[in-house]
Amino acid sequence: MNALYEALLSRIVYVRSMLLQAGSGSGAGSPGIVLFVSDDAVANAAGEVATLISYTLPGGTMANDGDIIVIEGSTTQANDADLKQSVLTFGASSVASRSGTADANLPRYLRAVIMRKSGTTQVSDGTVMTNGGCTLVSHATPGETLSGNITIALKGQNQTDTTSPSVTSRFLTVTYYPIGRPSNFQ
Repeated sequence: MNALYEALLSRIVYVRSMLLQAGSGSGAGSPGIVLFVSDDAVANAAGEVATLISYTLPGGTMANDGDIIVIEGSTTQANDADLKQSVLTFGASSVASRSGTADANLPRYLRAVIMRKSGTTQVSDGTVMTNGGCTLVSHATPGETLSGNITIALKGQNQTDTTSPSVTSRFLTVTYYPIGRPSNFQ
């Protein structure tokens, strides 16, 4: 049995870089790589914009122009008349945000797509959908230096009552879509 074990071990291949590609030619794309998932239920601190869930995107992840990060998150608002805010941030930029009272006790779904234009320039489109039927779309131009770490966060705030938390996180995911090139796995 020892010889069989050694034979199997000698056939293991460790892959550090491989091209995962959908299609061929100049229109080929790469499948997404899930970088982060959290379903922590965290309520905001009273009276402040609180980070409910966050992820640090390692510097150099978006190495090529056209690389994309998709951020998705969800919050639930307390069942009261207070003005509540839910926000997705990419570094210092708000890339999806909703503030209001019409969706009390209902979920909000936030999604942002950030595309690299250069090492210090990105464009993003953010969407917030509510169970009450509201969809908001926003455009932003984050200016993060992509060679450094970037904090991605789902935030919440009770904007009316400074004594009661009223926004609770449901989940946050971060998915990376490289632009048709080798993906490095450690």
